[in-house]
Formats: sequence, C-alpha cells, structure tokens
Amino acid sequence: MDLEVVFTELGQFGKYQTLQYALLAIPLLASAFEEISYMFTSSEVDYRCLVPECEEANTTEFSPPWLSLAVPYRGDPLQPAWCERYGVSLAINTTAQICPPEMFMTNVTQTCNQWVFESKEKTIATEFELFCEENIWQRTMVGTINNLGLITNYIIVCYLSDRFGRKSALITLTFVQGLLAILQSFSPSYSIFVLLEYLVCFCSTFNSAFILAIEMVGGEKRMFANCMMNTLYSMGEVVVALIMWWVQDFRVLLRFVGAIKLVNILYLWLVSESVHWYLTMEYYEQVVSVVKNIARINKKQLSEATQHTLDNLVAKREKIKKAEVKVPTRSVIRELFSSRPLLSRFAICSLTWSVNVFVYFGFSLLSVTLAGNKYVNFILIALVEIPAYAVMWVGMEFFNIGRKTALAGTFFLTAVPCFIYLFVPSDADTIRLCLFLLGKFSITISYTVIYEVGAEVFPTELRQSMVGLCCAVGCIAGLFAPQIPLMALYINPMLVFFWLSVGAGSLSLLLPETQGRSLPDTIMQAVKLS
Repeated sequence: MDLEVVFTELGQFGKYQTLQYALLAIPLLASAFEEISYMFTSSEVDYRCLVPECEEANTTEFSPPWLSLAVPYRGDPLQPAWCERYGVSLAINTTAQICPPEMFMTNVTQTCNQWVFESKEKTIATEFELFCEENIWQRTMVGTINNLGLITNYIIVCYLSDRFGRKSALITLTFVQGLLAILQSFSPSYSIFVLLEYLVCFCSTFNSAFILAIEMVGGEKRMFANCMMNTLYSMGEVVVALIMWWVQDFRVLLRFVGAIKLVNILYLWLVSESVHWYLTMEYYEQVVSVVKNIARINKKQLSEATQHTLDNLVAKREKIKKAEVKVPTRSVIRELFSSRPLLSRFAICSLTWSVNVFVYFGFSLLSVTLAGNKYVNFILIALVEIPAYAVMWVGMEFFNIGRKTALAGTFFLTAVPCFIYLFVPSDADTIRLCLFLLGKFSITISYTVIYEVGAEVFPTELRQSMVGLCCAVGCIAGLFAPQIPLMALYINPMLVFFWLSVGAGSLSLLLPETQGRSLPDTIMQAVKLS
C-alpha cells in the first residue's frame, strides 16, 4: 500500500494534521529544553577576587574605580582576572574612597579564595564552587555528558521506538524525563548533577516527536512540517533563556523544565500513532482505522482503488488473525552493511551530521561569550533560526531547490562569515555579532535539511534507527562542542568552523536527491533512490 497516494487523496496537510501538530507543539518546543539548558545551568558567571583592603565581603560594586590597580585584566576583550589579584605593600584597612594606588604591587600577583560576583545568578559554578581556570573542565564536561546521553538515546531509544511505536516512546520518555529534571534540580553535589544530566538527555524526546510528526504528512508538505517543528525547537531555546534570565537560578530553571514535561502527559495520549509504523508492523486494522479517521476529519472521500486496497488489508489481517504478529527481527547493522547504497548514505549523513552538530551548537555556545548581555545574545542567535526555516521552506517549496543543493549550499554559506570573522578586530562587537547571526542562520538551514534528508533516504522499517544512528555519530562531535571554550585558548574556533563547513558541503553533493519523491517504506524502495 502506497501511503503517499493516500495522503495525496486525503490531504497532505489538512485539518487532521493541523490538530495532530497542535498536540505535538508543546512537546516539540520542550524538546529543546534538555539539549540546551546546560548552556545556562553550567555557564560561567562574571566574578573577580575580593580585595579586603578596599571593600567588604558583602560588597555589591563589581567595577569600582580602583579595580584596575588591584586586579590584573586578562583575555580579549580585557576582563578582571578570576582568581588573581595584585599584592599589597600596606596591610591596612581602608575603603573604596581612600584606596591609594601606591598600596598595590602590580609586579606581584597572588591567588584568592574570596570572590565578588557581578550578578546574583546561580549556576553550578557558584553552587559547587567551580571557580578558576583549573575548574573550567568541570563546567564544560556537563555539555559533553549531555551529548553522551543524546548518543545513547539515538542508538537505544530510537531502536525501541521502531519496535514499539513512536507514540509509546514519546509518552514514556516525556514522563520519565520530567521526573528526572525535577530530581536533578535537587542535586546535592556536582557528581549527582552530572549523572542526572546524562539520564535526562538519555530520555530526549525530539527524535520520537520529529519522526512521528514527519510521518503524518504527505511528501509535498514534509519540508513545511520540518520548518514548523524546528521553529518550535528554536522557540524552546528562547523560552529556556527567558526563564533563566528571569529566575537567575539553575535549580528553578530545571523545575520549570520538569513541570512543563509532566504537563504534556495530560494530553499526549490523544496523539495518533504513525500510520507508516502501523503498516510496517503489519497492524492492518489500525492502518484502516487511521486512514478512515484522516478522511473523516479532512472531509475527503477515499477513491475506489484506495478503498479496495484497505479491504484487502483487512482480509489479509483476517487470515493471520489467530497468529501473533511478529515484530521484524532484522538487525539494523546487518541490513546496513548488506546494502552499499545505504552504507554510503549512512557514512555521508553521519559525517555531515557531525559537522552540523559541532558548528550549530558551537555558535550557540560562543554566543554567551560575546560582549554584551549573554541572554540577549543567545536569544538573538536562537531567533535568527526562525527566518532561516522560512527561507528554507520558501526556497524548496516555490523555487524548487533540491534537498542536496540546499544542504551543500548552506554549508558553503556558513563558511563565508566564519572566514570573514577571522579578520575582524576584537572591539568591533556589532560586526562580530552580525557575522555570528549569519553563520547561525546558514548552519540552521543545513541542520534542518539534514534531518529531512535522513528521514527520506532510509526506509520506514529502519528509518528511526538509521536517523538515530546518524544522530549518534553526529553527537560524537557534540561531545567536543562544549569544549570549544577550552579549544579557543589554542585556536580560533571560527577557523575550525570554516574548514569543517567546506568539507561537509563537498560531501553533501554525493547524496541522492529526494525532493518530490515518495517516502520509501522498504529497503528496495530506498535503494532505488540512487
């Protein structure tokens, strides 16, 4: 049975799909929470050494007039050193008003164990005292553990979703993840926090929600649906930043995340299971029920040919009614290596996915290090994704730009601002931010197209497993993305982004074009795409 024909008859994105996407809207928005919340829960806060000769321990002034005399400035742009201060030649108590320059010895530095903070923001850095350069790795490790959880999710959970259904996986993961996020907010130590970070990300819901949603629409509307889903993801990024900006406490942020996840359970059971999955698993009665439900809600009539096909499905199901329906037991790895076209696609998708993950999250991570308000910068970097989705959809829908062309072209476009950035002065904050926005704009299109390509070049019976494996390999690069602040001490990250984008763009040209082609349900159909 060709479900693409059915969707063409009943409406590729009608009232039925609109209702289903409305139910999936909050879960898709909230799926961003677990993937990017670590950028705020483990972010650095601005702090400096306390100078007890000139101020009290409860001081609220971060940059007094005498600060440059008492504390060395580091970095580009220059900022007060975190854990160093100048020595003093006069051991006297004084105040900020009478703190003479001659009391400081600028040729002598010493470490400190008391600090002054620019804001009241609470992250794991302040909660677990992860201060000074030697503890940076503990903060960045949270992001690496986050991506490690996503890798195991893509391998294990996505496989289970292929076996037991997209809807079942989505509901179960949402519930468990909500509980774990709330539990994480009560972490008494750094080690417990990191362990729960892994478990929360292991229960990531994005792939289950994405595959379920993409299989509800016809081929001509899949890119539009893709844009809608990723727009919701970007809005989720903005919501996380706004919540943290408001509450200024990572524990409260995690409780918000957990509560929103648990509220989703109240209505997620109303979402329909994927008709593609029902057909692949030979649940023919459910296939007929869903198809008739789509026809009823979209107010469409089934053609005689389609009705005859449905009747045949029911008849076929009656013949095996007394027998237990067997779940396909083929090994994903065996199927992959038995087909050279699928193996080639897997390799290319995995490599380009790796670059997408590294560069996409790299821009987001670096945005909070730019000059200015880190929340505003992050929100701008997130919001620029929305016009990127719109441009992608318009280009493919109305200008007939192919998936492969879009993927390769946006990789090359990403390389351009990365290259220009290398020659921009460090004090040109506005120009740097604009180049960041352009880079994030183009890599966002690429990151979205790769999901679409991954969903279209693999068959239904292996789709979520293959997409999950590609995501897993891609997230290996994601393990290193949180270490970009450390990498920046040795090499400019924008130079790395430039060369990776050029390489990935070249590889993308080797993929088959899938625009306007039916979603393959079998391995044979997928191979014929070549």
